[in-house]
Amino acid sequence: MKTAIVFLCRIPKQELIDFAQEINKDDFDTYISIDDNNFDATELPVNVIQYNNKKCARKGFINCILAYTLNNEKRPCAWDKALYHFCVIDKSYEYIYLIEDDVLITSHDVFDKINKSYPSADLLCATHTPEKKIEKWVHWHYAENKIAKPWFQSMMCCCRLSKKLLELINDYVKKHKTLLYHEFFFSTLANNNGLKIINPSEMRNIFFRANWRYNNVNYGLIYHPYKKIDEHPNIRKSLYKKKFNVDMPVFPKYGKKIIDDNIINDIDDFIDDDNEIIEGSNYENIINDNISEDDDTEDNIESKEYIEDNKLEDNKLEENNKLEENNKLEDNKLAEQKRLAEQKRLAEQKRLAEEKKLAEEKKLAEQKKLAEQKRLAEEKRLAEETKLAEQKRLAEEKKLAEEKKLAEEKKLAEISQRKNKPPLPEKIKIENNETQTMDELRKENNYLHKKIDMIYKKIELIYKKIDMIYERLPDNDIDG
Repeated sequence: MKTAIVFLCRIPKQELIDFAQEINKDDFDTYISIDDNNFDATELPVNVIQYNNKKCARKGFINCILAYTLNNEKRPCAWDKALYHFCVIDKSYEYIYLIEDDVLITSHDVFDKINKSYPSADLLCATHTPEKKIEKWVHWHYAENKIAKPWFQSMMCCCRLSKKLLELINDYVKKHKTLLYHEFFFSTLANNNGLKIINPSEMRNIFFRANWRYNNVNYGLIYHPYKKIDEHPNIRKSLYKKKFNVDMPVFPKYGKKIIDDNIINDIDDFIDDDNEIIEGSNYENIINDNISEDDDTEDNIESKEYIEDNKLEDNKLEENNKLEENNKLEDNKLAEQKRLAEQKRLAEQKRLAEEKKLAEEKKLAEQKKLAEQKRLAEEKRLAEETKLAEQKRLAEEKKLAEEKKLAEEKKLAEISQRKNKPPLPEKIKIENNETQTMDELRKENNYLHKKIDMIYKKIELIYKKIDMIYERLPDNDIDG
């Protein structure tokens, strides 16, 4: 499929020019559409689109970008000039990519992959959001009474348009003599005419604002915004080496050009009022000098009606700017109120959390105190019980010792009593009061003593046997 890749810029940086040359090959023709007409692009080695502002505006290719982005100048920009070129001058391409210069393209083959993945889509862009989902978007008033609903908003920093969509854009310009803000114009026009719209994954990192850096981008994807254009080449090299583990090859810079001399202002002389090339004109071979902004030719003299229209449009633009500024102030006020409310909510949450934390800590401390008191009381109770038990045990031991001592003393007394011999009789009674001689008495006494001795011996023998029996029996049995 014949495809043009168009980079849009105010003044092209060398890194952008080099990259445009590196991807300028058989499958793609690369262009750079330049916003600043004071920049001399005649010697650039790439195709350049740089039309005269007044002529471009007279053909209706203006207002694709909001004026405040152009320092409040109402004039055609790089977007308008590129659309003029591919809607009117060169209609040979099936698809054109429109890419702002602060878009980071991380690989040389990303457009090949996108074309192969989406060969038939009429509009490729990062988003496609209906009005009802973003009703507070500040730019919807630019669509009011200009284009039929439903309206859609899309991020168009990098997009691909088909020939069908370019024809519809040209038809709108023929009828209304103006373009519309591209963020709702392209997607609304495509949707309302039944064209195919796709949001490729390669474009999912295109945002109005983002903080992209070399360390949070990936190979084969497209990112916006990345304002440091001088870093783009090194990022591509780094991501290539990270993915393939080899250094990125040096891509040849092709010099294939469609616009050989970069002088294209004069082509406008061969475009009629319906934005059609006049048949038989030899515009491709024109090598005349550039027509300056102050050219006095009839084509550079604007009609009174056009001037009046511009004044009305400028007044309306000024009113819209004021309205937009008021909306911004209101949004800032609401954002500040929301921020303060959020801070208050977070502070309240923090206070409640702190109170809850303190209550929990107090509760835990109370529980710990009660547990400590309970432990001490339990220890005291156990100590008291232990003390009483010890006292009881000692009293019991003392009692038993006393009882044992008394039993011992009793036993000893009994044993001692049993061992004591009875005393000898002091007097011997004489029967019938008869007297005996001493010899008789002695003899009788000796006889009796012998008998008593024999009896004592028997008693001692009996005591010994009793002692032997006592030794074998327990003490309680002895008491019994």
